[in-house]
Amino acid sequence: MRGSEATIQLYELREIATGLAILATGSPASGWSRVGGDALEIGTLVTQLDGNPKRSNVAMALAAVGGVTMLDVACARALTSNQSRRPR
Repeated sequence: MRGSEATIQLYELREIATGLAILATGSPASGWSRVGGDALEIGTLVTQLDGNPKRSNVAMALAAVGGVTMLDVACARALTSNQSRRPR
C-alpha cells in the first residue's frame, strides 16, 4: 500500500495504545475499541483489492487481520463477561 505508510503507522500506534489500555485497566471498552480498530483496518484493506497488482498480498493481510480480529473479539467478550461478574 504505497503512499499509505503514515496511515499504517497510525493504525499500529492505535493497536499499541489500545493494547496498553487493556493491560492497564482491563476495561471492556478498551477491548471493543481494539475490535473497532480492526474493522477500520479491514475496511482499508478491502479498498485495496480492486485493480491492485499485489492483490494476493492484500488478501493475505486481510486473512491475518481477520485472525487477529477473532482473537480481539474473544478478549473483548471475556473482559465484558468478567466485568459483569464483579460485585458492585
